[in-house]
Amino acid sequence: MKRLFWIVVGTVFVVLGWQGVSFPQELSFEIPEGWTPTTPQSPNQKVCALLVEGDTVRAELVLTVEEVSPPPDLNGYFRNVQQHFQSTLESYTPQEVVPFQGQGISGVRHTFLFSVRGNPSPLQGMLVLFPLGNTMYALFFDCRAEDFAHLEARFLSIAQSLKATHGTPQEVPQGERWTYQDARHSFSLPIPPGSTVAQTLDNGVVYQTPNQGQLVILRFDDEAGVQEVIAQVTQGKDFSGSSSLVTQNGSAVQVSLYSSRNPQTNIQYATLLGVFPGHPLLVIIIVPASEYQNAQEWMGSIFTKAVVGQAQTFSPGGDAEGEAMTYFFDGVQYAARGRYDEAILAYSRAIEIWPGFARAYVNRGNVYRVKGLYDEAIHDDAKALEIDPKNSEACRGRGDAYSGKGLYEEAIAEYTRALEIDPGDKRAYNNRGFAYESRNLHDEAIRDYTKALEIDPEYALAYFNRGNAYQAKGLHDEAIRDYTKVLAIDPEDAEAYCNKATVCERAGRFKEAVEAYRGFIQYAPPDSPYIEHAKKRIEELER
Repeated sequence: MKRLFWIVVGTVFVVLGWQGVSFPQELSFEIPEGWTPTTPQSPNQKVCALLVEGDTVRAELVLTVEEVSPPPDLNGYFRNVQQHFQSTLESYTPQEVVPFQGQGISGVRHTFLFSVRGNPSPLQGMLVLFPLGNTMYALFFDCRAEDFAHLEARFLSIAQSLKATHGTPQEVPQGERWTYQDARHSFSLPIPPGSTVAQTLDNGVVYQTPNQGQLVILRFDDEAGVQEVIAQVTQGKDFSGSSSLVTQNGSAVQVSLYSSRNPQTNIQYATLLGVFPGHPLLVIIIVPASEYQNAQEWMGSIFTKAVVGQAQTFSPGGDAEGEAMTYFFDGVQYAARGRYDEAILAYSRAIEIWPGFARAYVNRGNVYRVKGLYDEAIHDDAKALEIDPKNSEACRGRGDAYSGKGLYEEAIAEYTRALEIDPGDKRAYNNRGFAYESRNLHDEAIRDYTKALEIDPEYALAYFNRGNAYQAKGLHDEAIRDYTKVLAIDPEDAEAYCNKATVCERAGRFKEAVEAYRGFIQYAPPDSPYIEHAKKRIEELER
């Protein structure tokens, strides 16, 4: 089943514009028994859970929030959502629109039919929409249309368990700082006076700030996570420029400015993104454009008064560090755009200026590895480790390069070293599992994939790899379960469909094999030579 969350968030928040999360009134809600919570994917998402029975995802529950100013008009808001459903959801068919009453909640309840690309089964959804103060809440359910009659009462019971409470915003004390520290990084940023906590996240926090603004602070496992979120946040926004600042302890921060307009309210917003090279930290500030000038002092102080732990043991100081950072930023941008030769030149120039810049060696090694230049990558990771012997990313990178050369014993040793430095490195567990699997050590591989999933239960690649290991051991049901989990996380993973179809055939689960083959055909590259084979297998299995 395709995750409706991605459709719904794309619908509501693209149409009406994200303006943050605040709770002048709060909602009392607990994930109901029998539902499995999944990791939030957006600051707008308050709850997401799946109803899983056996290997099958039967239904999905998503609660999203949006602050609307001025106070929301329920009927107008619902019309906007419904109009966008018509243009976004395939085969959208409205059914019922009725008033909804909960415990201190008044709103509207809407049921509808729809379908999603790649899923042959018709789906049915229920939307419960209601305002609390300036915040609009949307509770969504979806399931296969054939299951809706059995699940509708369950959905309604959950919706009616919602309870509105009048909460007091959590005021941030004067001079408070957001701080975080682990084995590799330490971050400390000042919070503007007059801010309140809007939402606490697993990897950060959201504050309501002065000037009708919002501050989002997010930390990640690595800088790749930073870049992924930047790509999502900046989509549809106009780039207005960037500049480099220096933090309180002398580190560099790259601040970029974007502008966007809410198409419904016609309000212009300014978005600032702060990136700290060498550190997996992202700061997002959003304020109405009319308040941008008034907010500049506190916005700037967040960056200039930040204290960010240094990963490098040597700093040239002065203008040289700033110049090296400029080339480093260029390398990051070139690599993100697939311009690898230019990225290598930029990182090389940064290293020439600052020979102790371990992060530049690590990043250049990553690019060498993408280009298949494994010896060069191994050399760069070794240089980074000479500068910073506790750099677990350099160990993992060298393990990846050895694995690329087929030297799996050496790769396993490097991944083990990385995990001794950082036991929470899910990628090192996953990649060591792959190295074990490449040596036909299936039990060791399954153990490592499972460790990676204990760290991140939504790590699709580890599920996929563990499914392959189970399949190699002839454990068909376990493999099918893992491929199904991959597709619950990423419903467009053609390779997972293909592998699931193959193992379903071996297990005699032919109906599921046909469905998986159809999913593969839907999402595989058009030139895939395996498409014809999949079509033939469908014909043979349906005879």
